[in-house]
Amino acid sequence: MIPKNNIDIYPNNIQQNIDTIRNIIQALGFNNFVPLNQYSKILSSSAYQITQKWLSGEKYCRTLFIQQAFQKFYPNQHTLISLQIDALVNILDDLLDENLEKGKKTLYVLEFLRVFSLHENNCPEKFKQLLGRYINQLITLAIAEEYYQKMVQQENNIEKIIQWSINLLLCRGMDINIFTEIALSELELPNNEKDFIKTSAQVFRANNILKKDIDDIKHDQKNSIKTMVTLILSKNEIEFSSYLTKVSNHLFQKIKSILYNQKPTLSPITYSIINNLYQMTTNEQKIISSYGEHID
Repeated sequence: MIPKNNIDIYPNNIQQNIDTIRNIIQALGFNNFVPLNQYSKILSSSAYQITQKWLSGEKYCRTLFIQQAFQKFYPNQHTLISLQIDALVNILDDLLDENLEKGKKTLYVLEFLRVFSLHENNCPEKFKQLLGRYINQLITLAIAEEYYQKMVQQENNIEKIIQWSINLLLCRGMDINIFTEIALSELELPNNEKDFIKTSAQVFRANNILKKDIDDIKHDQKNSIKTMVTLILSKNEIEFSSYLTKVSNHLFQKIKSILYNQKPTLSPITYSIINNLYQMTTNEQKIISSYGEHID
């Protein structure tokens, strides 16, 4: 469950938007047309739409995952900017994949613009370059996903399909990178340990995405949304539960090897964070295994 603090923090800078809008209205002489409280009401609704998606579990909050991994080492002063980036990615995801009714789409666009308008003043300088790189990572994974899906559709070799699935999931797992980097920004750790944490978070997220894709099977099939999971289900020659087990186990072993092979050299902080990610990945793997027993 996403902490109430996150839900409270996310919309608390709407007033910044309202102050700017007030100045624009006055400059244009629109004072007598649209009451200012109407703008406040609409922007509150657009922000509410995002937090409700997080609360319901319909959308995953990557910030929450990293907060769970870092626990007391998480830099709370950066929670808002992390949540805002989370929201932007969630909005883009739904705008691309979902058949949204006009009212909901309008609120999404307004919320994207609201958050984006605050970026220049609210985003710390040290994160701006990270954000640019992150957007390029999202472009990379969007193109890679289409490429790997086409490969799987044409392939019958199960071992190749499993490897391509793993590759794609790890690529999609990059969507957690900036949230990890934000959390690491205030920690004095060796670069190699930061790399171990980032890799572990990406592996956790890959397994987490696999679980989310399984959760969304009926929704994705109904809305003609292609994922690796729906493609595998359409290939009758592949035993789905075996496929899930092999993919999930590979990802689990990857984070396990980081934790246990590097344990003697890791600082207590790094070990704690990677161990939390390991436990989170273990929980995801157990859920995925239980799904496989009932989907074939």
